[in-house]
Amino acid sequence: MSTLTIVKFLVIVPKLLPKAIKFVKMECILAVDAKHCNKIIGTYFEKCGKVGTLSNDYKMICIDEYCQSRDKKSTCDTYAELSRLCSSDGPGTYVSWRDDPDVVCGRF
Repeated sequence: MSTLTIVKFLVIVPKLLPKAIKFVKMECILAVDAKHCNKIIGTYFEKCGKVGTLSNDYKMICIDEYCQSRDKKSTCDTYAELSRLCSSDGPGTYVSWRDDPDVVCGRF
């Protein structure tokens, strides 16, 4: 995972997220493509204690990443970070996110 990804989650989400959300293109939010991020985060990460209250914010970051490249692989760092955050809660649904047929991330 790159340093930029870690900084994105540790700095942008808590402090600057409202500004970051403004940069997400509206057509991407409304597009069918946004369903990818909504489905994966909603299914596997939304119930985690550290993610739950910010799940919509993480979805916006994921959608922005996906819209910039139109490649599902661009969301892998986001999912990996969410999995790391969820791991402090102990076992849960997040552990099987890589098994979802819509996820194209390899094992790290």
